[in-house]
Amino acid sequence: AVVSTQSTGRGKGGPDVQKAKNSTKSVHNVALPETLSEWAVFGLPENTAELLTGRNDAATFNHSTFPQPELSLFYMEELCRQLSLMGLTDHLLPLYAVQELLAVSVLENPHVRTLIHLRAAYACQQLQLHQGFTHHRALAREPDKEGQELDAN
Repeated sequence: AVVSTQSTGRGKGGPDVQKAKNSTKSVHNVALPETLSEWAVFGLPENTAELLTGRNDAATFNHSTFPQPELSLFYMEELCRQLSLMGLTDHLLPLYAVQELLAVSVLENPHVRTLIHLRAAYACQQLQLHQGFTHHRALAREPDKEGQELDAN
């Protein structure tokens, strides 16, 4: 599946300003994973992540669209818990990808990002996706921005 994200220059101004802003329109195609094993190792490309977080409008991940990001993460995790209880573990990986984007772009908290990768690793282990498990464990053990290694035990 390919998802198109569009960036348009919107704002107030005369026709010349509108024409100049509309000329900055750009389209990015992102190929979303189609199989469970692809979701297990999915990472959003940098340019797409920047597009989704770089602006301050309703179509992006920022503090105005997520005024209480901790609460959003709580409810996403509650959804993950309920899906897991129903035996729908294969639906968790896309939710963890969204949670990671929220943790990195809005919360800017490497510890929450680590926790999300550990949860994704556990889901991959339950689904017997060894490559995904290894991938998320490695990402969980990456050092944070200050260079201190996070304890993943």
